[in-house]
Amino acid sequence: MSDRVYSHRDLIVYQKSFAAGKRIFELSTSFLLV
Repeated sequence: MSDRVYSHRDLIVYQKSFAAGKRIFELSTSFLLV
């Protein structure tokens, strides 16, 4: 095991879910402007 996880931020699933949550937030703010 060469890839050690030192933090939850190192996990790919965390990175993908954070990016998805950020995108959902951006889309939801556009609803308010309409």
